[in-house]
Amino acid sequence: MRTGGSQIGQRTGRAPEYDPTSGRSWRPGGTFAPDNAHKLFRAMEALGVSASGVLNELVRRMEIDANGRPLWAEDMPQARQLRIIDTSAA
Repeated sequence: MRTGGSQIGQRTGRAPEYDPTSGRSWRPGGTFAPDNAHKLFRAMEALGVSASGVLNELVRRMEIDANGRPLWAEDMPQARQLRIIDTSAA
């Protein structure tokens, strides 16, 4: 059980900075719930790739709508949608 910090999947603090036109790689941090961590680890071992390799392939295959919203997000219950906090006006 997590005892500190924000909930898994909740973005708080400064918005990430990345310029997609830069052509540079981006290294986001991530925390996985135990069941998801286990699933990711098993996929890494089975494919012989890193966590980045698995996640890059998942994102490559992810379909998004015109607004950038993943098509699978329509199936997410409202309470489980990722909450993004805009701190740019702070």
